[in-house]
Parts: sequence; structure tokens; C-alpha cells
Amino acid sequence: QRSFFMAGERPNEGTSNNNPTDYESESEAASDTEGLLQQMPLQYSTSLPDTKSMISNDEFEASLNQGMIWAEVDCDSQVLAVALSRQVPTLECTTPPLFLAVGTESGTLSVTELMDDASSSSSSSGENYSKARLGSTMTLQRQGRIRALNFSPDGTCFACAGDDGSCALVMVEQDKQDMEDNHDSNAFGKNLRILSEISRLDRIYTVQFSPDGQFLAIGGYDATVAIVDVTSLTAPHIVAEIPVDGLINSLDWNPNGELLAIGGSDKLCTLVDAP
Repeated sequence: QRSFFMAGERPNEGTSNNNPTDYESESEAASDTEGLLQQMPLQYSTSLPDTKSMISNDEFEASLNQGMIWAEVDCDSQVLAVALSRQVPTLECTTPPLFLAVGTESGTLSVTELMDDASSSSSSSGENYSKARLGSTMTLQRQGRIRALNFSPDGTCFACAGDDGSCALVMVEQDKQDMEDNHDSNAFGKNLRILSEISRLDRIYTVQFSPDGQFLAIGGYDATVAIVDVTSLTAPHIVAEIPVDGLINSLDWNPNGELLAIGGSDKLCTLVDAP
């Protein structure tokens, strides 16, 4: 490659270059440097983008059903928490339903069934296509903001908690009449049923089921992580409480459930042995 230097500069005498070049004047050096720079690839540009290459509104709308936006759920206020069910197929239930739980600032809990491609119209587009992928929606009103949602690993229930200082274990209850009418044991339930409530001293910011679904970790403003045995969903009981210095923002278990990570306002992430 040819070596070069900027206008006004001279190569140091005695310096070895691959192709040394002597210039008679600064203007000659500047001209040669400009030519070399024009041959170099641009790293960035401050010019405006070429509008001809930008996607049009029609093309954007057409792309909505090609993976950019799968579906959208309308909510009554700001969304603070979301959770997707994680139930895996079994011999008894080969096609488990997929649920989306959403918690809002106004305290509204909504659970929507998400339909697979086979049950949605491929001829729809844009907003209609998005709505075709959403099944029935159930709602439940809570007292205060909903800040945390988490489904149990087997999809039996989910935890819902927030500013009311209570963590509710909620089940998507199947409508027996609907099951009989559709002759489908996996028919979508029409009711949300609260199985039990776990009270804490203050606002709850995070909830996490253990990988085996036996325990539920609850943390929030009271600076204490509660480890709850949820083997009985209707009679959960606290088996341990872990105090930390500050409010608790985040919790997570390792895959085998032996460690629990705790993060909060104390600027620490604490790892503890799970019960």
C-alpha cells in the first residue's frame, strides 16, 4: 500500500517507506492526499439517507405478517409486567395452550390466549392479522399497580403481585361447558380464579418460581426475600426469609434450583443457597 501524509506535513528524513515520495510543494501534497482519501472506503457520513431506498408505508404494513410484529394486545394503561406461560407438551396434553399475562399501572390483570398459525388467517394483514392471532381475553382488577408476573413451570398457575403488598396465585380455570361443547380437553378457560394470597409488608417488585415449581421467591420494598412453599397452591406457606440492605428489584433461580440471585438498591447481586 502507498504511504501518505496530510498537507503541510513532511516525512521524517531517514524514515524508511515502502514507496517514498518527495513533493515540490504543499499544494501538490494536498492534491495527492485528497486523491488517496477519495479511494478509501467511507467509515461514516453526515449526509441524509437516500429516501429512494427507504421502505414505504405499504411495504412496512405488508411486512407486519412476516415476523416484525407478531401481535399486539391493547391495554388500559402503561404496561408494567408481562409473562408467557411455559407449559410443555405431555402425553396427557399434547398441545398446551399458550397464555400471555399482562399487568398495568391501573391494576388491571389480563390474560390472553395466543393462537398458533394454523388457527389464524394467512390472508389477513396488518392490524387484522395481529388480532387474528389473539384468542379470548380474561381480566381481573387488583388494588394498585401490578409490577410482577411469573408463570409456574408446569403452567398450572401464575403469580401476580404489586403495590398492594400481596402476591396472588392465579389459575386459568377451564370452562367445563365450553370443553363439552368443543369436545376438547385443552379448550381455553374462561375464568381467572385466585387460589390464594401471600401477604407482604410493602410493595412487591419481583416474583420467581423455582425451576421445579415447588418454591416461589418474592421480593420488593420491604428488603426481604420470602421463599414460599407452593406445593399446595391453596395453602402456601413461607419457609424462609432472607433480609438484604435495600429494596429488591430482581430475582432469578439457577436451572437446578440450588441458587437464588438477588439484586436490589444496595448495589449488590447476592447469591444464596436455596432451601
